[in-house]
Amino acid sequence: MRPILCHAQRPGLVERGFPAGHCLFHLGPWTCSVQTESVVGALREAFGIDPLWSAAFLGLTCFVTIFGGLRRISAVMERAVPIMALLYILGGLAILVQHLPQVPATLELIVRSAFTPMAGVGGFAGATVKDAKRYGIARGLYSNDAGTGYGIIAHATARTDHPVRQASWGWGEVFLDTIVVCSVTALSLLLTNSYIDYPGVDSARLTTVAFRISFGAWGAWFMAIAITVFAWTTIIGMYYSCEKSVNYAFGDTRRNRRATKVYMIYYMIPCVVLYNAKADALWAMTDILSAIYVMITILFIVTQRKEIFRLFNDFWFRFLPAQERGKNPPVVAYGTGR
Repeated sequence: MRPILCHAQRPGLVERGFPAGHCLFHLGPWTCSVQTESVVGALREAFGIDPLWSAAFLGLTCFVTIFGGLRRISAVMERAVPIMALLYILGGLAILVQHLPQVPATLELIVRSAFTPMAGVGGFAGATVKDAKRYGIARGLYSNDAGTGYGIIAHATARTDHPVRQASWGWGEVFLDTIVVCSVTALSLLLTNSYIDYPGVDSARLTTVAFRISFGAWGAWFMAIAITVFAWTTIIGMYYSCEKSVNYAFGDTRRNRRATKVYMIYYMIPCVVLYNAKADALWAMTDILSAIYVMITILFIVTQRKEIFRLFNDFWFRFLPAQERGKNPPVVAYGTGR
């Protein structure tokens, strides 16, 4: 999902939402293996399903979905994600209600642990302030892709009258992914004490354990299904962005159609093959790639800063005021603002 940016020019793609001046090439499939590991771990914890069967099912269903193209991807995600996200948040809030007297102390623990070294306890053994910052930033980046460049692709394909209007919605996924969903997850782990009582359990299995503690077997089953849906939609959503990079690299040619089919197979290989890899190794690989993406995205922002600020000023000081006065200014695209 995360793009590596390079300068190029592909005529004919600006009309479809791609900013002129940057080509995108993805190594995203290799970070998707984290999603597969979460699924196989959660399903094994809740249902005792063999990881091989879970990975095979995930790979097959994802491949069938992405083979159906953008319409199928959009249809699946717009139905599945909101429902599961709402149910997951409600489940997390139910855990907060169950442990309401402990919530203030738990919030205090989070803040205090972020600024002071922590003794060796459970999954946080030997944690230090440096570790809190390092892993907090790394996991935050992965949870919402802020600064990694993924948002460039996701938002660039939108149909809008001005790039800045679409960019103004970028805060939404960051807030929902990290501030809401991740906070619910963290509080669920801390309030149920699962991170201490189950020191040998990590990754998505730990969240499944937390829901089992609160709601019994039904909680574990729900959590496993929710994690599967989230990971599944993340994988196919990442593929969409990756495919756009392939389209941009090859342009509107016959080679593009061939390359897209080959890329479908390439994309699914890490998601299936690395299902049994250790979570620590997968996260280390993901963190390294995320750091590279951030550096290259910063380079892109620096080199394109004049165009970025020009569009920003154009939207807020010309385009939007003109619309408020009842005028109908022409559509603006990246590199074509007046």
